[in-house]
Amino acid sequence: KRGNTMRIDRIKLIVLMAERDMTIGRLAELSRLSVSTICQVKAGKSCTPKTGAAIAAALGVPAGEIESR
Repeated sequence: KRGNTMRIDRIKLIVLMAERDMTIGRLAELSRLSVSTICQVKAGKSCTPKTGAAIAAALGVPAGEIESR
């Protein structure tokens, strides 16, 4: 983590979404984030820990599991 940003591991995110048959729209809905935010994170952009936690919760995994190391 650098300051107040984190980066989601794109591959883990894609795999978790695929395993759950989850679309970007559904992930946005469950995480209460915009489709635009989900797309940016999926493209490898950094996000706030709050955003990362919301995505992880929507996927049913701990935030640390999807964080890029």
